[in-house]
Amino acid sequence: MNQAASTAPARVYVPQAPDAQETGLLYDHRGRIRVKDPARDRALHWFLIAFGLLGLGALWLLRLDGAQLIEGVGKIPEAVGKLAKLDFSQLGVTFTSLLESISVAILATVYSLLGGMALAVLLAKNLTPFRGLSLCLSAVMTFLRAIPSIIWVLLVLVCVGFGPEAGIIGICIFSTSFFARAFAQCFEEVPQETLEALQAMGAGRVKVFFAAVLPSALTSLIAWTSISFENNFGASSVLGTVGAGGIGYVISNCFSRYAYGQAIVAIGVVLLFTYAMELAFTRIKEKKAVR
Repeated sequence: MNQAASTAPARVYVPQAPDAQETGLLYDHRGRIRVKDPARDRALHWFLIAFGLLGLGALWLLRLDGAQLIEGVGKIPEAVGKLAKLDFSQLGVTFTSLLESISVAILATVYSLLGGMALAVLLAKNLTPFRGLSLCLSAVMTFLRAIPSIIWVLLVLVCVGFGPEAGIIGICIFSTSFFARAFAQCFEEVPQETLEALQAMGAGRVKVFFAAVLPSALTSLIAWTSISFENNFGASSVLGTVGAGGIGYVISNCFSRYAYGQAIVAIGVVLLFTYAMELAFTRIKEKKAVR
């Protein structure tokens, strides 16, 4: 009898998968936790397939000339050789134009920062006194952000003519809408309990904003300001090619005169300033985070 018992097959315990609704996890038929979500992966696969098909459709629509592309790639070494012949004869004009682009970027950032912060108070759902006004402003800001800054500059050029004024106004229109949306999101991240506690203590809307909302969102505001200033400087550099002045005009003029050595020097100056600007803003954000 003991022999029969010893030859009987052993029972294998198969763990039962817990209820997914109770744990919030997905399990396979063996009771192991799934690393991948089939439903989510399926949506990602369809997205990649659709994006690939759109890419093929774009290639067919553009009808790119492969032979011309290959020929152009073969001329890259020759172009690099021309750009490598640096010409510093117009360095004074380059720095003057760079200062003009920096001034345009600074003024556009300051003006749009003030306007965007005022609009952000009306856009933020936890601060706006009128919910309907927030929805209307959100639609307007979305429309302004949908149009690139270079288009706004071209429209302003018709009114004020060529010069840095058009660049400042055109960049301000786009940058103000950007600040308004970004700052509104920062203000909405402030806990509602904090605002209600201050209001219960008798603090008005203005005091609540400057005592709680603005200090809480200051780090994010600095980050968004640095991003916007970098974008505005890039826009001011490019807008010189359409008559708004600045370093972009110098670069465009050098290429039109085939002065590649002067053009690469101007481009290098822009790159150095952009890198220095990024390092400066990173240092400011790090010091603010330590405090």
